[in-house]
Amino acid sequence: DCAFHPRTDLGNSKRFISRYGDSFLYVDELGWLAWDGKRWNRHEAGAIMNRAIHDTVESIVREAAALKESSHDYLVDKKNDIWQSGLLFDWAVKSQSNAHVSCLAKLVQPHLTASPDSFDMDPMAMNVENGTLRFAKHDTEDYVSFHPHRREDRMTKITPVAWDPAA
Repeated sequence: DCAFHPRTDLGNSKRFISRYGDSFLYVDELGWLAWDGKRWNRHEAGAIMNRAIHDTVESIVREAAALKESSHDYLVDKKNDIWQSGLLFDWAVKSQSNAHVSCLAKLVQPHLTASPDSFDMDPMAMNVENGTLRFAKHDTEDYVSFHPHRREDRMTKITPVAWDPAA
């Protein structure tokens, strides 16, 4: 699908959102947050974002190759034998310039914004290395439950210990 986005910086921003839109959020007060598989990570977000941007740009070559091999490639200029896949290969090379790479984070920012109030909201949840603990407010034997990490929990903090129910 990404092969059909425009050959522009805005098209590249759509490519990024298609590939990584669920893994990054921008918060005015905090900057970029990146989902690292366990939490919304603020400290490593820049490096994670740069790797994702580079991958997005480098993937355009694969998009062009896939388009060329598909039945969806079409002749754009019959006289000069220019195919859509060839134009996409050219765009892949152009997109690797610093100007095209450096503008991507700014272009996707309006589409990936979040409120600072939407993070770390559950006072009865604790993020640990191997999942999330949820505490019940009643006195029963099952007052703690264990769950996998989830993006939608919007947790930014993590305790550097693993939950061991047998401990």
